[in-house]
Amino acid sequence: MSIPILWQDPFSLKPKPLFITGYFSSLDEGEKTILRNCGITAEFSETLFNYARFLKTLYPTQLKSKVEEWIQISGFDVATIQPVIILLVKTLILNGTTLQQFSLNGSFIDPEILYSLRQAGQYLSRLQALHLSLTTEVTGNGFLRIFSINTLSQLSLTFRSEYEPQVYDDLARIIHLQKRLERFWISGYSSTKLHGIIPALESQKKSLQEIILKNCVYNTEFEALKSCDNLETLRIRRSNINLSEIFNENISNLDIINSPEITTKDMRLILRKYGKSILKLKLQVYDGELLKNLVSLKEIGKFCPNITQLFIKRTKFSTQLIRLIGNLQKLQALLLWCDVDNIPKKELKERVIEFAEILPLTLQYLQLSGWLQPYLDIFLDHCKEPLKNLLTDQLKNKKNLVALKC
Repeated sequence: MSIPILWQDPFSLKPKPLFITGYFSSLDEGEKTILRNCGITAEFSETLFNYARFLKTLYPTQLKSKVEEWIQISGFDVATIQPVIILLVKTLILNGTTLQQFSLNGSFIDPEILYSLRQAGQYLSRLQALHLSLTTEVTGNGFLRIFSINTLSQLSLTFRSEYEPQVYDDLARIIHLQKRLERFWISGYSSTKLHGIIPALESQKKSLQEIILKNCVYNTEFEALKSCDNLETLRIRRSNINLSEIFNENISNLDIINSPEITTKDMRLILRKYGKSILKLKLQVYDGELLKNLVSLKEIGKFCPNITQLFIKRTKFSTQLIRLIGNLQKLQALLLWCDVDNIPKKELKERVIEFAEILPLTLQYLQLSGWLQPYLDIFLDHCKEPLKNLLTDQLKNKKNLVALKC
């Protein structure tokens, strides 16, 4: 039983990728000649199992990294690894594996690999998670139609440009086909035209639980998200989105990452109307003034009293921040990345003490990175006794307060 489990996702494992030789053992003489022409002269002995059949997860970055490491460990002099990757992926596809997670981008966007995918319907017949980087090769010649499956629970689309109308029709069709799509990610959707992809999600409104919008520009098409009855998580990254037009009362997890164009007015409207439903809140911007274009810490504390997880990056270690944390009496997880520059040492010590003393006893996870390191002893000395004991146990043999499970 252990062999099938270990070989489901070997490219994500940390040990040295010597397992790659197991895939090449089934190559015919012509394919071995391709390897020899690349500089790989090893002999591959027969294996007990056809390991390719056990593979369930395949992502380009992981595979490329492991192939590069395997070549280095083996001491081969290889000028380019792309022929090796093509041969390896074709071997995996044509040896009867049935994937559950697959990403078509990077090194996988090659005519030979795309052709092999067309020939092997079983390869994708049970796919659950799919990421598509929509390059010319992927969107051309009706290639998207090979994903005529209804098994996806997660779909991720990365846009590169504008496409022919048929491409958008094919993407909408993929969405409509699914029996239960739970997670949908879209990146680079900057078109101001309506192409039907987002409205297609209304067909999944009973199952959709998570939406990620990355590098997106708002248009009215996104308003279809408001009808998703079971949508719990909304993550917005580097996007200009009208929150009030897509938010609904079921959303309890909200991430806003590096999206300064979201207006204060829009954010306040959301917090006032839905703040009590928000349990997990994550906020981050690049410029170090986290809430300048969003909302004040005071307003978060006022409108979101039920927060259990709070992640804030790139904000000043202010008294307002400390008071906010002290008022969140249901807080279980806290991540803070604070700016302590330009705070006098005496005043900073006082804030550290106040911060340590107000941490709620409900806290189970704390991540502070290295910004508090110079004052770590002061911090621990002033924690409540139950928290101090738990934190101290986690700090044994650690140099930095990186991640503590309370």
